[in-house]
Amino acid sequence: MKGGFRSPWDCYYLSKVLLAAHCRQLPPSGGVGVQCRQWGACASVVLALAMIRDLYEAHRAAQILSTLMTVMAVVPLLGPSIGGAILKFGSWQLIFWALAVFGRLIPMALYTLP
Repeated sequence: MKGGFRSPWDCYYLSKVLLAAHCRQLPPSGGVGVQCRQWGACASVVLALAMIRDLYEAHRAAQILSTLMTVMAVVPLLGPSIGGAILKFGSWQLIFWALAVFGRLIPMALYTLP
């Protein structure tokens, strides 16, 4: 299957990720917003690992997992720099709007997956 979802659970977890991105715009009052963010954070890692396991054999999966772990280590280093660059052009709310836009672009990336 090229692109798209492999199971209804993929769609479910993707919706949680998108909901979490939109909940980040809400004030940190706890409750449902925090729970949605936690679901979104967990779902993205679990989906990435499950897709690698499903799509690749042992040696190639190990290579891709290595690349994925490198990206997961570098992104938190770049996050504050990108956030600082966004703050030069607007207020702190613009960071969360940028996250929401990025969350909307992620489904388009599904069609580039093998």
